[in-house]
Amino acid sequence: MIEVNPLQLDHRQEYALYVHIPFCWYKCHYCDFFSSVGVQESLRIRVIERIITEIPYQLQHLGVTQLSSVYIGGGTPSLLTEEQVSRLLNTVQGYQPQQITIEMNPEDITPLWLNALKLERWSNVRLSMGIQTFHQASLSAVGRNTTLEQTVQSLQYLESYKHRLNLDLIAGLPYHTEKIVRDDMHRLLEYNPSHISLYSLAMEQGTILTHRNHPYLPTEEDRSIQWQISQELLQKAGYVQYEISNYARDIQDRSRQNLHYWQLKPYIGIGPGAVGTLVYRNGSAVRVSGKKSLQDWSNPDKHDLWEYETVDQQNFLFEHYMMGLRTVIGVDKVILEQRFGAKGIDPWRQLEQSKWRGYMQESQTSLVLSAEGRLFLDSLLLDLIDLIDLCRG
Repeated sequence: MIEVNPLQLDHRQEYALYVHIPFCWYKCHYCDFFSSVGVQESLRIRVIERIITEIPYQLQHLGVTQLSSVYIGGGTPSLLTEEQVSRLLNTVQGYQPQQITIEMNPEDITPLWLNALKLERWSNVRLSMGIQTFHQASLSAVGRNTTLEQTVQSLQYLESYKHRLNLDLIAGLPYHTEKIVRDDMHRLLEYNPSHISLYSLAMEQGTILTHRNHPYLPTEEDRSIQWQISQELLQKAGYVQYEISNYARDIQDRSRQNLHYWQLKPYIGIGPGAVGTLVYRNGSAVRVSGKKSLQDWSNPDKHDLWEYETVDQQNFLFEHYMMGLRTVIGVDKVILEQRFGAKGIDPWRQLEQSKWRGYMQESQTSLVLSAEGRLFLDSLLLDLIDLIDLCRG
């Protein structure tokens, strides 16, 4: 059981759920998320069963009866069997989420597996597939075992669902040139998905890619240029950027789960390596993470499955600005005032007296940076954290 007193939690905001499937067929060389490969099927079955049964158990304990959104990620959720994914979706549908997103890899997609998602019945199920690139050498260089033929085939299977489909693309992979990233984006746009996530390759510590120092990896400057080229092509095609890495055709096509995260609303993480944030009524929070132990999660008699990190008021306040200001929606003033009172707005008021004034916009409900201001977000946040530290003192 998650060791948090439900009576101390702030239930004024809606809850979301993140479900982490901690298994992969292979490990992508750039990935730093928790996942295991080569796991015996019997162990995998027990862990997945535990994840599914923990959902209603933990939600009931925390007093959560309804969810705004659900995100099923990993790892690789598309390695779930048809029976497993059907049971998981049936479980979370009971909490009436407005949107459920499930991640997929192209090589796993079959008509039978898609049928298990009951897409014709459940219009709230949203699909997210990681293409990353159409360049085979680049895929192989980062350990993606997908072939170009599998990618094309999976997109054909998903043609009927592109109105609720996100496709991921990464710029700056090994062998990438400006021509290749242009070709990638032009090809992706031919499928006209409702949502696109565009990332620049990040060199995360501890990943295979960082250790191997690939000889055909673009420089950091080249990766930035390639990402900017892709971004410009997306905007010319009519996609609207609502966060640094996310683009949607229309407002209804946005990821509700991502918006939930960026507004620091409470969410629960279930599964090994899953992270959640629960908010207390006093304006502090606690990060609750599923322990990264498959053995613990496979043992029905093991109940100590969680790790905790307290986030004090000042740090949590800074996180509201750090997350909200990266979006076109901005920081929710209502949530700020509910959680922190008048002092929640104080850092913004002080920023208005600084060099950042021309980039700042305020409405009755939100605090927003202009598009140009978001380009300087890192520098602005450094000034902001100094102001919050002064308030702390």
